[in-house]
Amino acid sequence: MIISFSLGFGTAPGRISAATLTVARVNPGPASLNGYITCLWHGTSSPCGTAGDLQALDWSNSSAVHFRTWAFRGAGTGTAYYATKSINNSACLRVRVRLEYPIGTWRGDELYTHTSLFGTDGYTYAITGSTSYQYTSHTIGTSVAPYPNGDLSTCTSSGIHLHQGADGASRNTGTYSSTGSYSDISANSRWQHEWSWYN
Repeated sequence: MIISFSLGFGTAPGRISAATLTVARVNPGPASLNGYITCLWHGTSSPCGTAGDLQALDWSNSSAVHFRTWAFRGAGTGTAYYATKSINNSACLRVRVRLEYPIGTWRGDELYTHTSLFGTDGYTYAITGSTSYQYTSHTIGTSVAPYPNGDLSTCTSSGIHLHQGADGASRNTGTYSSTGSYSDISANSRWQHEWSWYN
């Protein structure tokens, strides 16, 4: 699906280059697909009750943390973007998933706080997209209990949970508008953060 056209500089006279849309949606990461929000939108690097960047939700979770994504690629089925998981501790244990396309071009960060990394630090996934969206899920960490039973001594936490925020994203405030239960948080419409760009 071609989204827009532009005259291509550096191409043969009369040739047209097409810019195609990519959309990356990241869903909540709790182990259970029936999620429960314990704290509504607040700061990615802030505790519940503080405004900050209003990118984070707190999810009830005490086990695996998943990177769940739906990817749209206007050019057809293929790699929509690359997702690299890494240790990104601040005051608390944190895992970052960096979105890039092409490799080296930053598109956004998904940040999972009170989370210890699962697998290889710096591992990169190639995320496939299509014109009808494509779903991918990877286990990227585990929720940890507050200090001294898991998290860092510098971290203030009110019990084991997943604090999931982002950098540079749009928020799905229409879906996640109150605390409480949400079914099938892996569904395309249940994304928490979204980025889009033209290639």
